[in-house]
Amino acid sequence: GAQDGTDPNKANITLPAGGNVTCTYTNTKRGSITIVKDAVPDDPQDFGYTGTSSTDTPIPAFSLDDDADGTLQNIKVITNLKAGTYSVTEASETGWDLTDLTCSTGGAQDGTDPYKANITLPAGGAVTCTYTNTKRGSITIIKDALPDDPQDFGYTSTNGPDTPIGAFSLDDDADATLSNTKTINFLPPGTYSVTEASETGWDLTDLTCTTGGVQ
Repeated sequence: GAQDGTDPNKANITLPAGGNVTCTYTNTKRGSITIVKDAVPDDPQDFGYTGTSSTDTPIPAFSLDDDADGTLQNIKVITNLKAGTYSVTEASETGWDLTDLTCSTGGAQDGTDPYKANITLPAGGAVTCTYTNTKRGSITIIKDALPDDPQDFGYTSTNGPDTPIGAFSLDDDADATLSNTKTINFLPPGTYSVTEASETGWDLTDLTCTTGGVQ
């Protein structure tokens, strides 16, 4: 007996007199890869993913987000995948840090590219990888002079985890050379401080912060 040259599911058998022919069909079950998006906090930001495959069952490009809008899901299940090696890579997004990438048995974070999950999918296997991204924030400093005045006020700061605020100056007058507001964007969660330099002839009479900031 032999496999047919044109139909792989067909065995052609020539049975001789008194012969005994055995044909064994081996079928390998396909598996799945699941990608989960966890944004901290939940947010409408879209995250894009691309994949590679060592088999002839590719991983198509797709996007996920983690919010209540059902237009995009936070979970992608790629089914009907042959056993083999695969990778899934998340595109980085400005203002977001990849803070965790964990996979079930068969998957692991790449040693050189933290946004890449390498997956060895066994026959009939199911591997899940979860990407956790943490959103960066902002700090805004406002100068309120009583009365409005061209006096410049200088500020220094301590840095957070990896993003410096730096030194800057503000004043509170109609001249646009200096603003009365400074916003520092894309700051990772952490502890920061901003200190105003004292100026002769001026008293600090109030310092208030929204939630997260204290004098």
